[in-house]
Amino acid sequence: MRKIYFLTFLCCLCALTAVAQKSKKHAKLGLAWELPDTWVLAPEKNSDTRFYAYPNSGGVGVMDLRDLQASNDSDAAKATITFMQENKLEPSDLQGTPRKVVQGKLQMQIFEKDALYMKLDNGTEMYKYMKLMLIEANGKRYIAYLAEIYQKPAKHIKAIENAVKTLKAK
Repeated sequence: MRKIYFLTFLCCLCALTAVAQKSKKHAKLGLAWELPDTWVLAPEKNSDTRFYAYPNSGGVGVMDLRDLQASNDSDAAKATITFMQENKLEPSDLQGTPRKVVQGKLQMQIFEKDALYMKLDNGTEMYKYMKLMLIEANGKRYIAYLAEIYQKPAKHIKAIENAVKTLKAK
């Protein structure tokens, strides 16, 4: 009898885990990607040229994706600088050579960083994992910022990685 209860409990646990990790498909700006159901949209920040979401399951994370509305490199550079200023990103966040990725119709330059972000007076260490992506697809230019600020262990890196992995041009 105990085995039956144990197996029932195990099956329920597996089902709950599968539901908890369920992803939701999003499509906007001519792109599509997946985020966990635990991430929600910020209606006040979303528009025809911007997608903004964050986790509601604890921790601090963000996905900010924008259509740069830039037809040339100069306009794209100006829009990138404005984006970085709005998100309080420093040039040091872009140190190093970006990783170049071709994913279907997407061409991306990805800057990545996972490092100590700040140390609080009480000794708590906060880390920041981020990806800043410059994207070209179907003749349009986009910028995406995906980040998590965390105390170890991180909670949302898998969600960020999955969003990048599932990103497609429509």
